Amino acid sequence: MDGPAGPPIYYREEADIARKGRQLAERVNLGDQLHEKAGILPCGAKCRLKIARALST
Repeated sequence: MDGPAGPPIYYREEADIARKGRQLAERVNLGDQLHEKAGILPCGAKCRLKIARALST
């Protein structure tokens, strides 16, 4: 249920987190593999995923 100021804050926070994740994936050239499971990524992509995770903290 929306309040007078729009959707609850957690919806906006969730959208911000997803947006930042997509931006980081694009930054390390993983944008085309966003929906792949980490375990099936090639070795180089796994390294880039580790970099993206480190940049997110």
